[in-house]
Amino acid sequence: MKLKHTSLLVAVAGLVASNAALAQESTPAIVYDNTTNATFINYFAPGNVEYGDQIWLASPVITDGIDAGEVARAITKVEFEYFGQDVGADDTITLNIYDYEPGNPNTRGLLASVPGIVLIDGFNTATLDFTGDNAVTVRNSLTWTVSFNLADPNTSKAGLSFYSPATVSGTAPARVDQFWQKTGGTTWESVNIQGGPAGNFGARFTAVPEPSVIVLGFLAGISFLGMRSMRRKNG
Repeated sequence: MKLKHTSLLVAVAGLVASNAALAQESTPAIVYDNTTNATFINYFAPGNVEYGDQIWLASPVITDGIDAGEVARAITKVEFEYFGQDVGADDTITLNIYDYEPGNPNTRGLLASVPGIVLIDGFNTATLDFTGDNAVTVRNSLTWTVSFNLADPNTSKAGLSFYSPATVSGTAPARVDQFWQKTGGTTWESVNIQGGPAGNFGARFTAVPEPSVIVLGFLAGISFLGMRSMRRKNG
């Protein structure tokens, strides 16, 4: 009986500890922030062309197992800066999130797409909630893009705002002088603005780390101990 009681106490104590660890790991954190150093320059793509920035996120990397090189995090909030001029009620923005580089066959392609974002005049911040089932699991790097869906590009215009350097980012350098733009509706190319600002757009990404393998393994062990104690008691 004493052994059973001790096992159950260990299980309960471990469950409390693991719950605390999970709660700590589930705290949202900013993993990329490039909204401080404004250049006060905007980029207006021709027509309603899709374009955006490849970024590296700040977070630990899994170093072993079948997921080596992956990053245990899920994006829960995205904020980006833009400028609109003479936009109408029917003008909107579409946000896309790609794994690493869009169009690269070695990546997982489009991870999320959010159409119908309200577009208004002036300098603005669009804020999107990706919590719950909408969370987007990503790796070290992602590319976020927008298309400004203007009913009449001849009378209205809208574009992303350049910021640089980022205050929170991963260790790998972002494309300082380039960004991605889709040409012909199908082909991606990197764009370099000669003599212009660094090709990084204003954005902030918040993420929640996924439960680590260690914590999940600990939970499995606790469940085993609990079941074992219950079986002994019932036996």
